[in-house]
Amino acid sequence: MLLSLQSLTLAVLARLTAHHILRYQVSTADFDEAWATLARLCPGLVMSDLLIAEAMVVHAKYGDLIGETND
Repeated sequence: MLLSLQSLTLAVLARLTAHHILRYQVSTADFDEAWATLARLCPGLVMSDLLIAEAMVVHAKYGDLIGETND
């Protein structure tokens, strides 16, 4: 459970940084090294968390992009 939470947290922080939503750089060399190790150990987890994080950040930044409503 902790590993999946760490993976998603790192992915969200990376995507927030990539979209210039965060004011300050949160990534450090240690951060990058830890995430690279996690990606080597659990590539599927990191990949899926990156996709989830990207969807979350894009939705937060642009809102609903597909035009569906919940009526």
